[in-house]
Amino acid sequence: MILFPEYREHGKKEQNSKSVTTSSRESRFDADIGSIEGLHVLVVDDQPDSARIVAKMLAQEGALVKWASSVRDALRIVDTFHPSLIISDLAMPQEDGFDLLRRFRASHSYEENGLIPLIAISAHHEESMMQKSFEEGFQAFLPKPVNKVYLLDAVAKLAFLHRQLGIPESVAFNSGF
Repeated sequence: MILFPEYREHGKKEQNSKSVTTSSRESRFDADIGSIEGLHVLVVDDQPDSARIVAKMLAQEGALVKWASSVRDALRIVDTFHPSLIISDLAMPQEDGFDLLRRFRASHSYEENGLIPLIAISAHHEESMMQKSFEEGFQAFLPKPVNKVYLLDAVAKLAFLHRQLGIPESVAFNSGF
């Protein structure tokens, strides 16, 4: 299950989240959405096995993936890798996924970078955790263990939305979308 926050007109968040499910018969990518090939994705997770699994799922579809094990490492990587999308675990020691989102948004302006989408992943998938992730500014939430079809669907849909918003390719998509 992929959870996206509902939006009112002019981008105001609704209080409830909306579930988007796909059947196993549906293609990972809608023909109008396209692939994630060449998309730069930063995966932030203190658990190496979890990060490797997510990175492998994305790399198999052509995404260029880097992994960071902490918020500090992620913020260092962002300045050289220039991700199009960030996927972060919410529960990490010292600084968590919410800290990453706040620090990233504070240090990377929309005018220079566009709005880089962030996807929250967590083994703690109670409704309150999902709601908090949307209130803090994540664009999607995926429970752990991460389902490949749902992950690829969320990444492709967020990439598509940002292409439609007219964010320059050099900012949002680093390789030929």
